[in-house]
Amino acid sequence: MFIAAIRELGVTSRTSTMKKTFLLGQIIFLFGCSNKYLRTPAIPRTKISVDKEMAHIENTDQTDRKQTMARLLFFHNGKTAKRIMYRDSLRVARVKELIKTDLIQSDSAKFSAGIVLFHNGYSKKALRQFNEVNTQTNNNAMKLNSQTWINICIKDTLTRHGK
Repeated sequence: MFIAAIRELGVTSRTSTMKKTFLLGQIIFLFGCSNKYLRTPAIPRTKISVDKEMAHIENTDQTDRKQTMARLLFFHNGKTAKRIMYRDSLRVARVKELIKTDLIQSDSAKFSAGIVLFHNGYSKKALRQFNEVNTQTNNNAMKLNSQTWINICIKDTLTRHGK
C-alpha cells in the first residue's frame, strides 16, 4: 500500500528518490512502533532479589513511558494508555508493599522506588525515598542525583498544593 503510493509519485531525480526514501522510513517507523515491549511483565513473575525486582520495575516504568510517547502523540491510542495505567498500578502496588514490609534496603532500590512513585503522582512518598538515599549513601553521584530528585519532588508537592 505505501509502496504503491510512493510509486505513484514517480521518480524524476535523485533528490526526489531521497525524499521518498526518507518518507518511507518515517512511515515504517510510525507504523512499526508496536506494543511488543508491553509483553514484558510490569513486575517480575519469578522470585528475585529486591534490588533486581526494583531495577526491573523502574526499567519497565521508563520503557513504558519512552516507547509509548510517539504512539500516544500520533495515534491517540486510548487502549495503550489504559494498559500503561494498569501496569503503573501494578508497579505502584508492589513498591508500596515492599516499602511497607521494609524490604527495600539498598540505596539503588530506594532510588528506583522513588522514581516509580514520583512518575505515578506520589511526590511525598518519593521524597521520603530520595531523602533516605541522600542521608544514607556514601556514593557522591547517587547523593547528587537524589538531591536533584528531592528538589523536583519538593517543587511538585508545592505546585500541587498551591503554595
